Amino acid sequence: MLLVREGVQVPSALSKALSSLRVLVLLCPQEVHILRGQLGDKLQIKLDAEPTVDLSRVLDEMRCHYEAMMQTGRNDVEQWFQDQSESISKQDMSCSKELQCCQSEILELRRTVNALE
Repeated sequence: MLLVREGVQVPSALSKALSSLRVLVLLCPQEVHILRGQLGDKLQIKLDAEPTVDLSRVLDEMRCHYEAMMQTGRNDVEQWFQDQSESISKQDMSCSKELQCCQSEILELRRTVNALE
């Protein structure tokens, strides 16, 4: 049975379409191969990386922090030393006064002993 559509026979149109499809099926892998050859082994990778850290700035900040800590430590030790020195000076003065009192008492007791003899 022959069908006619707008003056063209369907079997001949189908035959031409199948022929074109076969050509495309054969050409498609060849074109893919050619395109891959043109691209070669190119690989492009894009990374969203964090901004780089300025290590010099970080080291400067760390140095400043530790220098401040060292200065605080020095000040604390110096204050402790001053407090200890002041405490020792007060004890020394107190002991000196007590020693003078004891020496005076010893002299007075010697005089008393000498007077009684």
